[in-house]
Parts: sequence; C-alpha cells; structure tokens
Amino acid sequence: MTDLDDLIRGAWDLHCHCYPELSLEHRARQDDVEMVSAIASRGMAGVVLKSHLWPTPARAYYLQRHVPGIRVMSSITLNQIVGGLDPFAVEAAARLGAKVVFFPTWSARNDQQKNGISAVIRRAIPGSPIDSAPGLVVAERGRLTDGARAVLDVARAFDLVVFTGHVSVEESLLICAAGRERGLGVVFSHPASPIVGASLEAMRTAADMGAYIEFTCLQMMSLRHPLPPRQVAETIEALGDDHCVLTTDAFNAWVPPEPELLRWGVGVLRECGVPERSLRHLIVDNPRTLLGLDGRAQAADARLPEAASRPADDPATSR
Repeated sequence: MTDLDDLIRGAWDLHCHCYPELSLEHRARQDDVEMVSAIASRGMAGVVLKSHLWPTPARAYYLQRHVPGIRVMSSITLNQIVGGLDPFAVEAAARLGAKVVFFPTWSARNDQQKNGISAVIRRAIPGSPIDSAPGLVVAERGRLTDGARAVLDVARAFDLVVFTGHVSVEESLLICAAGRERGLGVVFSHPASPIVGASLEAMRTAADMGAYIEFTCLQMMSLRHPLPPRQVAETIEALGDDHCVLTTDAFNAWVPPEPELLRWGVGVLRECGVPERSLRHLIVDNPRTLLGLDGRAQAADARLPEAASRPADDPATSR
C-alpha cells in the first residue's frame, strides 16, 4: 500500500479557496502564502485559486513568482459582484491569466432558494443586496440565456475550464451539454452537495456528456453532508474514475490545511475501497486533462515517490 504522502504527489487541487475570502473576520486556517507553500512542500503539482467575490489572477501571479515548486492558476466566479454572466469580465480575467470560470455561486437563484453560500454572504457582508437581487438565472424555458452562451463562447476562445457553480441540476446539465458542443472541459460542481442535490442519474447524464463530476473533501468531512465517504466511493465506482475529480473546496478555520485535507480525503476514500490507481485519476490525471497539460502522469503507482522528483511544469506555459 502506497504511503499517503506519496499518493498525493503530483496532485492538482482544482477548487482551492483563498484568504481573505468573504471578509477578514471569516478566518481560514492559513493565508495564501502559507497555504501554497504547504501545498508545494507536499509535492503537489498545482492549484486553481477560487474566490466567491473577486477574480484571482493577481493573487496567482504573485504567488507563482514567490512560491517555488508549485504551479498556481486562477479563476473568476460569475457572481453579481463582478457583473454576473458577463463575457467581458470573463475575457478580461482570461487575458490576466485565468484558466477556470465558475458559474454563479451565491448569485445563483438555486443557491438563494436553498440558503447556500448566499446565507453566509448575508452574515459576512450585511450590506449585500442579495435579498433584493433577482438572482442570476441561467436557464430560461429549457435553454441557456444569451449571457450564459456568450460566457461559454469566451471560454472556448480562451480554452477555459468551466465549473457549473451553484446553479440548479437542470441548469448544470444545460451547461454540460453546451460545453460539449463547444469542446470545453466542464466540471459538474459538487453535485452531491445539499445546495445542488443531484441524483446519481443526473451525475451519470453529465458524465455521459463528457463532464467531470466533482467530489470535495470538505463535504466528506462535514457531518451534515448527505453523502458520506462510503457512498462517495460507491458513486465514483458507479460513474467510473475517468469521469470524476476530487478537490478540497474549503475556506474555514476548523479544517486541516489544504494538503492535509486532500491527504485525508484520499485516505478515507481508499479506506472505503477506491483503488489507488483510481484516486490518482481523480487528483492527477483528470485535472491535467482538464487543464490541457501535456500527457497524463507518467509515473506508475509503484514508482510514485519518483514522480516527486520530476521538475515542475513551466509556469510560463500556463494561461
């Protein structure tokens, strides 16, 4: 059995939150420099920085310059604060280096109806206009809005990865279908979460359209999550490991630091029966495919410690 420290070498965390995130008072376990330095020290290959409020290219740019041994990519989340489903905002972020675009989280009507992250925003930023905002509706009469299609067109032009965010299951599947038409890499964002609440059938429909299904370490750790680790393992087996990714998605003070959280998630899934080779697909191979990095991880599972000695990808080739 491979040591867990070796098992996460070369891993990518595609959904890694920053600090500060919602406010200075909403503490995280570490700030960005501490977090990314810790990730690099554990031999992970890279992260995609995510914020519910602001695009992260500037953070990623400076972290990439000052923390060696790690590749840092950035993203934009299309909430109300950045203009919502605004293709200009997506293009601007892409030209500054963003590689991932998240559809709305707290600005999604689905999130507001289910008191998801929008409820946290209300507490963290009392002056937020969430209660009076109509929400960013992605689907109208069974089709994507013009704004959503325009965002996907920009994502295609700049080869961005698309996460579905906190929109409804129906809206998420429309994004998956439109992404397939455009040849995009699409991730169905934590569909088993209470905010999204997708069935196994819906996840399989998304996977059949070429989308990847996201599972998060934070949700597996939470006692409130409806899908405990053993059922997560069963769902991954049902969908196939080529269609799934594992991320951290944590911005809380009570969770372990991100590399330890990922290590825990990988370890608990292994204890629940997910083979090591499948786990490597979730955290190494599939993220590399999504991000357009050259080839799949070449080190066999039996030689995982050797993989850590490979030089990091050249950050100058990232977008």
